[in-house]
Amino acid sequence: MKTALVTGGTRGIGAAISRELAAQGWSVLVNARQETDELRELVSGIVASGGACRQILFDVKDAQGAAVALDSVGSLDLLVNNAGILRDNLLVQIPDSDWLEVLETNIHGPVRLYSILREKLLSSPEPVVVGMASISGVRPREGQGAYAVSKAMLVRWTAEMASIEPRIRFHAVSPGPVATEMIRSAPWYKQPGAFDRIPLKRFAEPEEIAEIVAMLAGDGALLASGGNLVVDGGFIQTTRGGEQ
Repeated sequence: MKTALVTGGTRGIGAAISRELAAQGWSVLVNARQETDELRELVSGIVASGGACRQILFDVKDAQGAAVALDSVGSLDLLVNNAGILRDNLLVQIPDSDWLEVLETNIHGPVRLYSILREKLLSSPEPVVVGMASISGVRPREGQGAYAVSKAMLVRWTAEMASIEPRIRFHAVSPGPVATEMIRSAPWYKQPGAFDRIPLKRFAEPEEIAEIVAMLAGDGALLASGGNLVVDGGFIQTTRGGEQ
């Protein structure tokens, strides 16, 4: 049985990815910073459905804590870097504390986890690393500041790693609007006409993004590495990058 680690897996896209991978026969390690009722319910629900799943607690910003928590993990076949945070603001108005927290979580977290887990991944016959980026990293909108920069860095890191680590397949996935709690809390979500700018006229469901991640991690994408898959219903074609 292949093993996958999903960071930030408690809710939204992360939880959907955990459920989808377990349904496809993966043994899933669901990461969160701390144990919550939500996490316990997710893990118990997957197990009750016949899946293999357990929680693993650490903060992606804490290298030492992550290394200790992951020490007992054997061979790892898939790392899904899903943990992320959003701090909307104009570039010129972003406090240093927000810059630090966003970059530490959204880009330094994936980089340090890869470093910690590299040898475990290389023990797999078909290792895969998937970074959950965003269309904000491809075409940022005004006010997305540090978040857009961090996601652009994740996309670029994915491409660079594919060129220097050919034994591991690297993928970035850049969703557009997805009906998650984080997206619902973003200021633009409530703006008039935001929904109408999506050519498919709807938000993606977390489960749809999860299916794409599972596809990239499977045998159907053995020749793909280093790319960034935009999944946005055409939304990016209707927006203009904001000048900040």
